[in-house]
Amino acid sequence: MHMKSVAILIFFCLNHLIGAAQIAKPEPEPTPITKDSALKIRDIHEALNLLASDSIVQGTVSLISRKSSVSERWKPAKGFADPIIVQMFSQSQYRDRLVFEDFIVIRAGKQVKLEPKTYVLK
Repeated sequence: MHMKSVAILIFFCLNHLIGAAQIAKPEPEPTPITKDSALKIRDIHEALNLLASDSIVQGTVSLISRKSSVSERWKPAKGFADPIIVQMFSQSQYRDRLVFEDFIVIRAGKQVKLEPKTYVLK
């Protein structure tokens, strides 16, 4: 009888783990982009396909390589002409990722947290 209780307990644990794995959202595929194309993006609205009426509250832009991770707070007024962003791109390599995360915008009077958006350098 004791073995039967252990078997039932293991069954419920495995069932819980499988259920939790199915609930997790898959990460969206990164969008391929060249360095030149990335530097031609005029502003965050274009990078994240936002409406012109959306007002950005905050966000983080990171260039993540296999060697290290550099993260810069977004400065909307400077756009991609910001010297830090240009420097990050000049040091980037093939398959580095440009990640936009933790962005909050005001849309129709409400704060909306955006899903992260990732570009991969090709």
